[in-house]
Amino acid sequence: MAEEEGYDVKVYIYDVTNGLARSMSPMILGKQLDGIWHTGLVVYGQEFFFGGMGGIETCQPGGTILGNPTKIEHLGKTQVPYEMFVDYLRELSVTTFRAECYHLLEHNCNSFSSEVAQFLTGKDIPSYVTGLPAEVLSTPFGQMIKPFIDAMSMQPSGGHSLFDQQLFQTPAESHTDSKKKAKGTRGENVTMGQPSLQHQMTFNKKLNEKEIPKESALKKLTPYIHKVMLTNMHTWQEVLSSKDFLLMKEIYQYLGASDQSQWSLSRNQLDMLVSLQLSKELDTMLVIEAFQIMQQLVLVKDFLHLIQHDPKKGFYQILLQFDAYCDDVKEQAIQMISNCCSCDVGCGMVTSDIPVNGGPSYLKQVTQICVSCLLLDITPLCQGAVSTVYNLVINCKQLDGDAAVELGSALFEVLHKELPEETDFQVLTSLEVFMKRHIELQSLAGILAVKENIDNKKKESERIACLCDSISKLILS
Repeated sequence: MAEEEGYDVKVYIYDVTNGLARSMSPMILGKQLDGIWHTGLVVYGQEFFFGGMGGIETCQPGGTILGNPTKIEHLGKTQVPYEMFVDYLRELSVTTFRAECYHLLEHNCNSFSSEVAQFLTGKDIPSYVTGLPAEVLSTPFGQMIKPFIDAMSMQPSGGHSLFDQQLFQTPAESHTDSKKKAKGTRGENVTMGQPSLQHQMTFNKKLNEKEIPKESALKKLTPYIHKVMLTNMHTWQEVLSSKDFLLMKEIYQYLGASDQSQWSLSRNQLDMLVSLQLSKELDTMLVIEAFQIMQQLVLVKDFLHLIQHDPKKGFYQILLQFDAYCDDVKEQAIQMISNCCSCDVGCGMVTSDIPVNGGPSYLKQVTQICVSCLLLDITPLCQGAVSTVYNLVINCKQLDGDAAVELGSALFEVLHKELPEETDFQVLTSLEVFMKRHIELQSLAGILAVKENIDNKKKESERIACLCDSISKLILS
């Protein structure tokens, strides 16, 4: 952008929780927050931000450890010369925006972005960013954690302190200073906006070491299967046409076969069964039986391939209708999803993050279903969701980060419930894996003070006690 035309000014907005705030804020704060925002102001080809350790810092746009921004807002153009802007920032760095002036809610990166944006363009950054602290502190939970917040700092790695590193020297100043340096220090010069490669490599190494759980231990675990005794197939004779009853008969024969590899079902059987599951006129008990049949069919990989390649996306339509079912049907539906996740084929299908026909992805829909069931005080639904998450954990090497954090956050809420030992084992196993892979869950565990609930589980069994000890070590206080 030519100087006489002005320079574009943008605010890069990042959700530092990666979607966690959106899913957890209603239950924690009692109100919906779309994110916990960090901002950086992008102008003159660089991103500028404020933190509690380095003060005012700079990096290439999107160059911090936070990665790409969640949103980008264009604030307009500025005619302020670059040199004047540098002098302005230098003044801020020794007055109102010294590192020690930082406060997580009251004087943070967003305060800096707001003030600098108004200096450059006369416009403020979005109000949903600047108004967030008041929203949080207006809640009982916000007041409860205020002492904790007062001691916290936010400093995304990947930037460099502006004036300590002398990143804005003129060529003449740089030449003068270089004469004062020892010959061996030439390699220490920092290029403006380039993150420290060694720092980044060290950070990534530590992060990876912490995130990767012992996959060999996961391989020793067996998926949880929901088993059911099917009713006599003649129950269907009174409600199905002769053609559909013949299809149902073939399904029963298929499930009763000792070797299912010798033959397979067709799309006709799948379409008929899905129509029963989606029916709003069919008696509830028959809908339940249809789901119980599907529970057993999704245990067969050959049938899962049929579901995957169904042009009508019948299984997906069932997921979309989940909230409309009564609780008894939901119980069978979540068990069907759990069984589907018990093998690599089904797990691969439901963890696809590709939007389906313009709607949410399989993963997004399954995550939403599991979170809602985990948070309900309806034990069968909670147990079905727990086994679903457990099966996902042991069959999916790396679940999408946002989904894992949402599911892990909801599992924290399950810890206070009295559940069978097997269910608690599944909860704790899943939490251990998620917490090792996602450090934000370690922090959330400390904020939610879940350790007492975890310790209360220890007496259930030796394997539970081992998991509790492992998780307790992961909690960040």
